[in-house]
Amino acid sequence: MTQGTKRKADALDESVLEPHTNGFYIKIAPDKSMTGVDGTMTRLCASVAGQIYNSSKAEDFNLSIGDIEADVVHFEDHGTPYEGVTPNMAAVVRGSTMILGWQGSTTISDFIADFNMVPIVSSRWSKVSKEIKVHAGFAANVDNDFALLDSELVKKMEEHKITELIMTGHSLGGAIAQVAQLCVQAALHDKTSVWSQYKENLAPTFSVRTVAFSAPMSISTVAPTSPKTTDFLKEVAAKSCNIIYHLDVIPRAFSQLKFIDDALKNVIEGIDGSDVFKKLNLPQFASMFVNVQEAILDQYKGVKESKATKPIIDVAKTFNHYGNVIHYENDAAQPVIYRDFNHDEASCDKKFSDLKWVPQDERMDHIGNLTHDHNNTVRGPGLGYNIPDDKLAGKCYMMDEFEILKGQHDIGSPIPFTDFNDCVKKAKEGMHTAAYAAVAVWDKNNTGEEKFNKPGTLYIKKCVPGKSEDAKSIGVSFWNKGSKNKATFWRTACLDDWVKDRESSANIHDGVVELK
Repeated sequence: MTQGTKRKADALDESVLEPHTNGFYIKIAPDKSMTGVDGTMTRLCASVAGQIYNSSKAEDFNLSIGDIEADVVHFEDHGTPYEGVTPNMAAVVRGSTMILGWQGSTTISDFIADFNMVPIVSSRWSKVSKEIKVHAGFAANVDNDFALLDSELVKKMEEHKITELIMTGHSLGGAIAQVAQLCVQAALHDKTSVWSQYKENLAPTFSVRTVAFSAPMSISTVAPTSPKTTDFLKEVAAKSCNIIYHLDVIPRAFSQLKFIDDALKNVIEGIDGSDVFKKLNLPQFASMFVNVQEAILDQYKGVKESKATKPIIDVAKTFNHYGNVIHYENDAAQPVIYRDFNHDEASCDKKFSDLKWVPQDERMDHIGNLTHDHNNTVRGPGLGYNIPDDKLAGKCYMMDEFEILKGQHDIGSPIPFTDFNDCVKKAKEGMHTAAYAAVAVWDKNNTGEEKFNKPGTLYIKKCVPGKSEDAKSIGVSFWNKGSKNKATFWRTACLDDWVKDRESSANIHDGVVELK
C-alpha cells in the first residue's frame, strides 16, 4: 500500500449495474412480478431517486451505464427564490418509458411538508372518489408541479412516443410519486384531461405506475369504502410498490404506531446521559443525580398520552400503503413482498404490520443505523448506481493493527481470504447490514504492509457499537504487540468516533482508511 493515499480495492464481483465504487450494493433487484418493471428499470429508478439529491441541473445526472441509456429531458428546480423550498423534479426517458422523479427531504420546508399530514381531497381525483384523501404536504407538491408542467410533460411524451410513465423518488420524493400516480390514474378516467387524451389519441397501451423507495404512507381512507372507490384503489395498488430496507422507520409513518413507539423507546434507552451533559456543557457529576433516559421517556409518555395528541393518532391510523411493500432484511437478502392495503387483505399472506421492531443493543448507534437504513435503498448505493462518494449512505472503513469484540458477537463461520483485495471483497460481502464489522487476522509472522499480500481469515461481527470504547478495541502498544497481524473493517454507523476523530490515513498504521 502506498503511503499518503487511500487504498482502492475491488468491492465485489459486480455487473455493469454495480460498478466498482465505494459503498454497499443491494445484491438482488426485485423482479418484475414484484415491481411491474424489470430489474434494470428498478435500478434506474433508484439512481434517479438517489442522484437527484446532488443534482441542480439535468447535466448533473449520470444515468447511462452499460446497456442502459437514459436521458434527462426536463429538470425542474422551480426558479428563484422557490428552488430552496420546493423539491426538485426530473423527467427521464429510456426507450418508450418516461420516469418522473422527485427529490426527498433536504430543506426545513421539506420537513414541514413531511409533518403536514392533514388528509385532503383534490379535484384531481374527486371525480373518481371523494372518499380518498391524501397527505396535504405531499399533495401540494404534486398539484404545483402538474399545474406548471402537465401539458409540457405530455408534449415530451409525444416526442418520445412514451407508453409507460413511472413515478419515483426516495422518502418525501417517493410519497410525492405515490400521489402523482394517483392523480394521473384518476385523470385517465376523465376524457377531458391531457393524460386521457394522450392515451386515447396517441398511446392506447399507456400506463402509469410507481416505484418508490423508503416512502412514508400517503393515502388515507376510512373503511369500508364504496365499491367504486375500492376498485379504483385496487387499480392504483396493482401498479405501485414501495421498496424499503431493514428497520427503516419512515415507511411505518403514519399508521404503524407500535413499530414507531418501540423504535423510539429503544433509541431513548441508548442515549448516553454523560454525553448529553457534555454536549450541553453541564458538569459531568450532575449526571450522577439525573437519569436522562427516564426523564426523556417520561416526557415522551406525556406527549403520547396527551388529549391534544389523540386526534393526530386517530388520523395517523387511517393511512396505508397501496401496492406491494418490498422489504429487504439486508444487502444480501431476497426481497419479500408485504401488503398494507386493508381493503384487499386476501391478496397476500404477509401483512406489513407483521414486521416488528427488533430490539437493538443499547451500545449501537441507533440514530446512525436508522438513518443508514432509510437512505440505503438509493444512496447505499443500494439499488442505485453512480452515487457520488460524499453522498453515500454506506461507506467501508478500515483501521489497521486494531481488533474489536475479541471472541464476541461472531456470526457465521470464519472466512478464508487470499490477499488484501479478496479480504475487502469478502468483508463487504459479510458486512451486509449497518451494524456489522469484520476483523481480518493474518498469521502472526505476517505483519506490516507485507501481510496485505498474504492469506488470512475473516471474522464477521454483529451488533457493533457506535463507539470504539464499547467495542473493546485493542490496538498495538508497548504492552500489546498481538494486534500487528490484524485489521478491523466496518461500515457507516459503527465506530463513529474513529471516523470523526481520526485523520484520514497518511500512513497505513496511523488513522482510518476509507476504502473505495
